[in-house]
Amino acid sequence: MAKVTFAPLVTAVQGSIGGTTFQQNRSGWIARARQRPRKARTLTQKTSQSRLLVWLPVWRTLSLATQELWNDFALAHPHIDMWGRTRNVSGFNYFVRLNSQLVRALSEPITSPPIYEPPDPLTTVTINLHPGTLMVGWTPDPLPTNVTVIIYLSAPVWRSQTPYRQFIRFIFPVPYPISGPWDLHEPWAATFHTTYPPPNTDGMTIQALVYPVNVTNGLTNVGLLANAQLPPVP
Repeated sequence: MAKVTFAPLVTAVQGSIGGTTFQQNRSGWIARARQRPRKARTLTQKTSQSRLLVWLPVWRTLSLATQELWNDFALAHPHIDMWGRTRNVSGFNYFVRLNSQLVRALSEPITSPPIYEPPDPLTTVTINLHPGTLMVGWTPDPLPTNVTVIIYLSAPVWRSQTPYRQFIRFIFPVPYPISGPWDLHEPWAATFHTTYPPPNTDGMTIQALVYPVNVTNGLTNVGLLANAQLPPVP
């Protein structure tokens, strides 16, 4: 904030110009930095920050030599996320991503970079909705004993709502060794704080995203999508 002295022929300037706001108080005219509304963090940003807070202290306990091994691992193997996007990430980010997947898959975290053995991609994913059941299946079924699947489901969405990623939430890590399909109407209802099927949702759909995780190293493969229309509520 600064007091303003106007040049000759200029008696007042009020409002905002660029990043500066001019206003008058008892002391005279002042200029201050324009206040901008703070943008609320998305769920993805909050989740990412939470992971960093959990794994950063663990990363700091690793020796420099081990951290360098993670950096080399990251350089050699670009990360593929559940949406199929390939990204170059740091050794620390790879450490966070793999261990987050291992914990999510109910497996033990690792401190050293693993052998790069991601699971094979799924062949198909299915979602079937009926009154009282929300069945999610996949092939191949059963999966190898070192592979599980992570299931995301969406809140009810209209088919015209794109992108739908803002509606999708982590629902369930399927225990391993596994076989499907699984009825997930109860964890779905608990996640979205509603009943299943929810009221007043005729003509809407629920979408499923399912991806495989190697439970020995946390490596994943691209997820597959499926959707089904909610049954009419009597």
